[in-house]
This record gives sequence, structure tokens and C-alpha cells, in this order.
Amino acid sequence: MTNQLLTQFINMHTIKFTAGILLTFLSVFTANAQTLEKKIPANASIVATVKTGQLIQLLSADEFSQTASGKKFLEMLSNNTGKELKHINELGVNLTANSYYFRYDNDSISYNCLLIQITDAVKFAGLINSKSGVVTNNNIRTSNTDDSTTFLMWNNQYAIAISGSLKDYYFSTKEVSERYGLT
Repeated sequence: MTNQLLTQFINMHTIKFTAGILLTFLSVFTANAQTLEKKIPANASIVATVKTGQLIQLLSADEFSQTASGKKFLEMLSNNTGKELKHINELGVNLTANSYYFRYDNDSISYNCLLIQITDAVKFAGLINSKSGVVTNNNIRTSNTDDSTTFLMWNNQYAIAISGSLKDYYFSTKEVSERYGLT
């Protein structure tokens, strides 16, 4: 199997499957009464909670923004977004709420997902630096990175980032490589 054939497969099939995953997680944005952790699929293989509020108790947002690590983080984001960021609050993310990482697997792709609560959808959207831009449909905004490896979806309360990685061993099996013309 060549890398070019695998790339063609990714472009043709992964985006379709990722769109299905995004629609599955659409409930994250439509039921406001539930907490974020209830939005994580029951069949997620890994789930981790980031208790950001506890970090902010140890080091305020103002203090973090002035540390060497905080400045480096903001510099990295500034470089990626093309916008100068000076304070962690400029991200539009709720720094006192829990955030969640979870992993969802199928036979051919592993999806790494980050689920966060946001406080300002306009500030959050300002972090998006993609040639494809932001698409809005019924107050739900979507975007993807220029290389289509990460998809973002958010409304005024929640955001989810999904990044998929192929399982090479699946595509190297004879049956699958023949089915998709990867030989």
C-alpha cells in the first residue's frame, strides 16, 4: 500500500465518517440542561477529566498569563491564529468548568475528542485560523483545520474538537486494501 493511495482513501472516506461522528455528537449542543460529561459516548475507550477550576484556584488566570509557561502558550496560540493574545481569558473558554478528553475507536480510525465549555463564542471563533472558514447552521458553528485532520463544532455554550488517526494495521490487511483499491 502506498502513502498516496492511503491519502486518497483518507480524503474520500474519513471525512464522511467524521461527519457522521460530528452528527452523533450534535446532541452536545442541543440539550443545555445536561452536564458535559453526560455527552461522552458510553463506548468511549478512554475518558479523562481536566479540572481546570482547581488549577485556577492554585494560579489565577492573571497570574498564569504572566508566567513563562503562560506566555509561551499564548505566543503559540497567537502564532497559530494570527491574532495577538495577551491573556488566557481572551480564549473564550470557561476556565472554571471541567473539560473532558475522550477517545472513540472503530475498526479503522481512532478519534481523539476534547469537549469544553465556552464563555464567549465570538472570542472562541477568533481562534480559528482556517482557509475553509467557519460555517454556521442554526447557531452551531463548524470548521476544520486546513489539512482536515481536526474538526471543530461549537455553539454559545460548548465546543468539541475531534481529531482522527488511521489504524495502519487495518488498512494493511489484504481484504481491506483490495476492497478500497490500496494495493
